[in-house]
Amino acid sequence: MELLDHRRERLKDDVVPIGVATASVQSNSKQDYKDVLQHLEYRRVKCEGVFQDDKSIFLGPRGRANHGVTERGYFLITPLVPTEGDHQNMEMPVLVNRGWVPGSWRDNPTNITERNRNDSKPASQETIKKEPFISLWSKKKETMQKQPHTKTTTTVIAVVRDSETPNMFVPPNEPASGQWFFVDIPAMVRAVGLPEGTIYVEALQDKSVDYQGKKYPNPKDPETLIRSSVMPNDHLSYAFTWFALSAATTFMAWKRLSK
Repeated sequence: MELLDHRRERLKDDVVPIGVATASVQSNSKQDYKDVLQHLEYRRVKCEGVFQDDKSIFLGPRGRANHGVTERGYFLITPLVPTEGDHQNMEMPVLVNRGWVPGSWRDNPTNITERNRNDSKPASQETIKKEPFISLWSKKKETMQKQPHTKTTTTVIAVVRDSETPNMFVPPNEPASGQWFFVDIPAMVRAVGLPEGTIYVEALQDKSVDYQGKKYPNPKDPETLIRSSVMPNDHLSYAFTWFALSAATTFMAWKRLSK
């Protein structure tokens, strides 16, 4: 309960630009990455930049309950980088879990930008006011000089998160083949070519953000972060998915060895 209370209090804090949030814990230059995460995890932050869709990671499979039916899908994780030529406001990237997408997004690879267009209603492009973004990690800025494929500046309201600790049923990640089963921030950062120490955030549903009619990705509901210890339906779906995968793998191994 103490952990849930801590999260609840953090989520009550006002949303601040991620540069302001990181600067608030930057006074001690000896702080390492874990110290920063301890101060910032579950803090709501505002991130603005351009998504590098071609570097997206699909995390899963992750089920989603929809009217009593479990849909198979993935979490879409994408680097959000500074707008071209505007490094004064956003010097460094963040890695964003943008939310849940259907399995077809990974099974039938299509340009994510095109999918967003197809899933959205016509909407006028509005100029988004940029907030100052001061990075904790100023090294390797040359990584950000590459022109991303998506040109539209995006605003994301998110919470800072740490890596996940997988249980015994979750398979190991396979970065070389693009198979990601749990969040491992250092490994993901390396896989997409971002600087060491890049912050990872999870996008939240927020009324202040204009999704321009886009159905997917579907950001996380903030309420899921402060629910009681009773396992939510989505988590039950995840557990069932991993149990089924583990059982299938065990059966296949037994069958092969018994020949």
